[in-house]
Amino acid sequence: MADKWVKRVDVAMEEDGSQWLPLVEASESINLNPGTFRISEFLGKSQIAEVMAVLSQVAVVRCEHLFYERVFQYAGYSEHFRPVADGEIVPEYCVAFHFENNAMMWFEFREM
Repeated sequence: MADKWVKRVDVAMEEDGSQWLPLVEASESINLNPGTFRISEFLGKSQIAEVMAVLSQVAVVRCEHLFYERVFQYAGYSEHFRPVADGEIVPEYCVAFHFENNAMMWFEFREM
């Protein structure tokens, strides 16, 4: 079995404590690949900046609240998802956050 896809997104930290994500200019060539991921209802309420950072990296085409699991399931396209062959099932990703001193330093999409 091939290794699972993992794509890291670095968050830059400024001296004043502000953080920012990489910006992709509209004129740049971007390969957007399909994928799905879930974010906990509780994470969406307590870590809104981190959730917004993730969502800023995905062109979301569907969001569904799975009440019985208390999660939001997203489907979308991102340069951080791996390419998918025709007829292949769209992969699902886990979003992993990495913090230092209570500040998010980076997050990654890990294929499940």
